[in-house]
Amino acid sequence: MTEIRVIKTEAPTVFDPPVDVLYLTYYRYDEAGNRVRKKRYKYNGSDPDPVFVTEGSNPSWALQSDEFYVRDVSGKEIAIYSGSSLTQWNIWGLDNVGKINADTTRNYYLKDHLGSIRVVLNSTNTVISAQDYDACLTYTAQAGEVGYPLQNRTYNSSAMKYDFTGKERDNETSYDYFGARYYDSRIGRWGQVEPLLDKYVSVTPYCYALNVPVILSDINGLSPSDVRLKGQDKTKILNALQQEMPNLNISMDKSGKLSYSGDASNSRELLMQNAIDNPNVENNIITTRENGYYDEKGEIQLIVVDSYEGNKVNKAGVAVTKQYFNFDHAVKWSKLGGGSVGMSVVHAILESYIGGRDYPNSSHDQSYENAHNRIQSMEDAKYNIIERQENTILNTETGIQTFNSMGIRNIITDESKILYTKEQLP
Repeated sequence: MTEIRVIKTEAPTVFDPPVDVLYLTYYRYDEAGNRVRKKRYKYNGSDPDPVFVTEGSNPSWALQSDEFYVRDVSGKEIAIYSGSSLTQWNIWGLDNVGKINADTTRNYYLKDHLGSIRVVLNSTNTVISAQDYDACLTYTAQAGEVGYPLQNRTYNSSAMKYDFTGKERDNETSYDYFGARYYDSRIGRWGQVEPLLDKYVSVTPYCYALNVPVILSDINGLSPSDVRLKGQDKTKILNALQQEMPNLNISMDKSGKLSYSGDASNSRELLMQNAIDNPNVENNIITTRENGYYDEKGEIQLIVVDSYEGNKVNKAGVAVTKQYFNFDHAVKWSKLGGGSVGMSVVHAILESYIGGRDYPNSSHDQSYENAHNRIQSMEDAKYNIIERQENTILNTETGIQTFNSMGIRNIITDESKILYTKEQLP
């Protein structure tokens, strides 16, 4: 979308009756398709539908705003300018976590599981803006409000530039800008058809997140990911993965979704292609520097290089998997002779994929062993010798998680072989 006209009903003052006002907005994009400029005009004349040609050609048009978006090489929105004046710098962690305003004050975002901004705090932890979102499309295929502010559940919500799933909501249209498409939260539908509609022929090409918006999110308006890398070490994971896939050129977009080109020459590469292509399984590989995580029961689960948590089938029939991966663990495993970091990455992705594809709606206990053994059978046996001879255990006396060949009571003194101690657990 490069331009749009919107008629809004506004009252000039509280004493005046409301009138229809015409707005015209131009959008400009860079060569990668990222929006880099938004220019908005208001018509103050009396003609029903005037045509704006060039600035100054019709004095009835008044410039309302002219915003420029500064992005880094990956497309992340770094700063916003109004004309030549800085409006805000975005603060990035794992995602957009806040902003620095033009007056140098700072704001921070509290988000829900979909990435929607629920609360904005200032530097003294005071709430300056808050809102909840409607989701009446939860488990049906009918259109409805999804991501629109919930009535009587907002506080100074106009202070939020980003809203549902962390995307910018354009005031002039009430559309959310996702990148590939614009989304209308008032009806729970895209304004343009699904770019990948051939993969989802069973659903309308205008539906959002396969009609399950409280479970799935659509990062850029394309589709739910088949294999997505998440977390602060995802670039390291990608580089290691590429070394183990010499016949495939694997790339990752800014949302973490993997894609490839080239032809597979072995069973592992073929299975990796299937994992990326299969729309029935969404693999989430979550890179972490923690040594464990809390599962749905609130119980701590230890991570030893990687950990498969299982999968759940959503209402669209897609098995959504979750697999944790610790890059530092993989490096230590490799130094011990257990294979390269890339092999560990391949193992984690394919284990997660097999678990979701062949054992849908299963927990870790129900599907891990079968999935793990099937992937291990495809690997060079010499790299599994440490796993067979030196069990990975948690020492019940010292709390040290180690590759221990001397038995459960042995205390490892070689720091290079210690993954973590009990004090380093979450």
